[in-house]
Amino acid sequence: MAEQLAQALAKEFPIDDKTVRIGVTTGISVFPHNGTDAASLLANAGAALFRAKVKSRGSIGVYEPEMDQQIRDRRVLHQDLSLAIKNGELSLHYQPQAASARPSPAAQSSASRPGAVAASGTRLRSTS
Repeated sequence: MAEQLAQALAKEFPIDDKTVRIGVTTGISVFPHNGTDAASLLANAGAALFRAKVKSRGSIGVYEPEMDQQIRDRRVLHQDLSLAIKNGELSLHYQPQAASARPSPAAQSSASRPGAVAASGTRLRSTS
């Protein structure tokens, strides 16, 4: 049914002398397998929708129980990082990498002059 809806909406149609096309990304949860009340069904459909959007726009995601754990893990990580930033527990370090006096043939580039910055990197470290 979701595929039929997506196909029906994908057809171009005119609005104010312009051609418009709509795309649909869908998240699906099924009663009673994925929830027995509206709140859990909507939350699980939302998790499936998030997964579908990550996969590609216009796709269909069907809820799977492991999506819950992935969402919880992501929320915990977000909360931990937010708290660490708030508490000043992270520091950012910039690390330029200079070309050596004799760059390897694979490293030949415009930055291959001795002492030229060949690359750079950043590191995020916990200060606690």
